[in-house]
Amino acid sequence: MNELYEMHIISYGERQYAHKIAEILDPDKRYFGHRILSRDELFSAMYKTGNMKALFPCGDQLIAIIDDRPDVWQYSDALIQVKPYRFFKEIGDINAPAITNVQEQSLVQERIAQVNVEGDGDETLEYVATVLTRIHTAFYAHYDKNTKDRVQVSTASYFYALWPVLHL
Repeated sequence: MNELYEMHIISYGERQYAHKIAEILDPDKRYFGHRILSRDELFSAMYKTGNMKALFPCGDQLIAIIDDRPDVWQYSDALIQVKPYRFFKEIGDINAPAITNVQEQSLVQERIAQVNVEGDGDETLEYVATVLTRIHTAFYAHYDKNTKDRVQVSTASYFYALWPVLHL
C-alpha cells in the first residue's frame, strides 16, 4: 500500500504504545516512517478529525481512513470501517481488573504461547488492501481522463492564442 498511499498511524493510545505498535508493524519504517500521532499529539480527546487540516493543509479529498470506530472520525465519508481486531480472543478488555491469582496468570501465559499468529484466519487487511487499490485505480482513472481533457483544451487554447502571433 505504501506505493499507492502515504500511511499514518493516528491512535488514542499513549505515545509509547503508538510507537511500539508502529515498531512491530513497520520495523524498517518503510510504511509509516515517523508519521505517528498518539493521544499526546491529538488536538481533541473526542475526535481525530481535527488533525486532518494540520496534516493535509491542501484539503482532505485524497484521504482514506481505516478504523473500527466511526465516531472518532465524526462519521466521515472517507472512512472504511473495519471490525475490531482481537489478537487474544480469550482476553477481555485491557481495562479489566488485573489477574492476581498465580495459577490464572500461568494459564494465560500458556495460552499466549500457543497462539498461532500466522494462522489467525483474519483477512481484514487483505480485504482493505483490495478496497484501497480499487479506490486508487478509480480515482486516478477519473483524474487521468479529466487531465487529458484539460491538456487537450489548454493545448488547443494555447495554440490558437499563439496563432496570430506566429503569423505576424
